[in-house]
Amino acid sequence: MTFHAVVDVIQSYGWYMLLSGVVLYYLMSKIWPTIENYWNHRQEQAYIAKYHKNPDLLTERIVAQEKLSRKLQEKYNRDVELRKEKLKEVILICCRFFKIVCLIFIYS
Repeated sequence: MTFHAVVDVIQSYGWYMLLSGVVLYYLMSKIWPTIENYWNHRQEQAYIAKYHKNPDLLTERIVAQEKLSRKLQEKYNRDVELRKEKLKEVILICCRFFKIVCLIFIYS
């Protein structure tokens, strides 16, 4: 299709295309929440059915989540301790610097 053919189609049917787009947008904005609710409901039902059929899967999943949670908490605790140590070092350096500045001020 050439450029002029596209322009001719838009000139001939532009208002129809615009009106169709607006109507489609309006309908989708009204229908989309219903579709999402349906999908979520289906996913929830599939989840319930999967773990209802095999409770061991649920137990394994809970154990894995707890393990991951403990691992993340341990990492967080290590990071906190490391930051505390770094902060102590910075405070110690600042105190030494302040002492030196005070001594220079006193003896000058």
